[in-house]
Amino acid sequence: MPIKWLLHWQPNAGTTVNSQILSEVSHCIESVNGVKDGRWKSTLTFYKPMLRDQALAAEFPRDFLGLSLAEQPNKYYFIIRGQRLVLEADSSIQTIMEKLQSYKMRVALNFEGLQYQLGDFQLRVGKVTPSHNDTLRGIVMEVEYLPISSMEKSRQIMEEFIDIWQEAVSKRSLPGHFMHIEPNFSEYGLLDHYTSQHTAIQYATVMAQLIATVQVQSVIVEKAERSDILNIDKKKYLVPADLTVGQFVYVIRKRIKLSAEKAIFIFVDNVLPPTVKTLKSQSSALCIIFNLRHSNEEVNREELTTLRAMQIPVNAG
Repeated sequence: MPIKWLLHWQPNAGTTVNSQILSEVSHCIESVNGVKDGRWKSTLTFYKPMLRDQALAAEFPRDFLGLSLAEQPNKYYFIIRGQRLVLEADSSIQTIMEKLQSYKMRVALNFEGLQYQLGDFQLRVGKVTPSHNDTLRGIVMEVEYLPISSMEKSRQIMEEFIDIWQEAVSKRSLPGHFMHIEPNFSEYGLLDHYTSQHTAIQYATVMAQLIATVQVQSVIVEKAERSDILNIDKKKYLVPADLTVGQFVYVIRKRIKLSAEKAIFIFVDNVLPPTVKTLKSQSSALCIIFNLRHSNEEVNREELTTLRAMQIPVNAG
């Protein structure tokens, strides 16, 4: 299999990724005679165990990643980071996992975009988005050198290509740069000959980097006294700062398993904010949720006076 390096976009301090950067990167490839060669999509999924008996917790990995690759549609890859394991399975394993219900999908990220041919190189540039919405979480680029499958033999030519590429991108004065972090493949028992398992490890590494660059917001959730919802088992949430109020409501509904016929309202600083507002735009990161028992019941604001006494700053940790 040809050698491949996976790069991710590292924004400058105080900036974030946006679709304009992705567009500029694509134009940059085309400006050096890169030829479009279709689209591609890979999906990385984060799994957590569904333990019916907590005594068995030690027997299961705390979490693991599953990866479907565009170039290997009939395969599925598992990365168990705690044990430094990477495994290849038939793609049908996903159906088996759904039936067994031993692990639950928590988060899925789609990596998708355009593919280009540039001499002996194949380039894939794409956006990173959660599977449930189109919020841009990052930009990635695969650089594949088709003639060689040895990591050591290809290292010099890959480094030279990346240097030339970085110089071309820098001329567009974009707020950031592409970064390549090479994992320690030997920790996973992988050798010099490149395989799809090497690609899987690179995706796991990039995911960790993308998470590290996401601006997060700490949100404290309290329940209004007259609300008839169940007790909230988790009161502190660390969420992306660009999450909207409406999206956060969805998170809470799923967390407390609220039935569809019931409504919930989230107040921030004694105000019911528009659902399109982002959490980072709010003056307080304390939310109180109130579930109306009946559609004609009015909210008693006196029950929400704890808001002013318990305000948490936006940048709370």
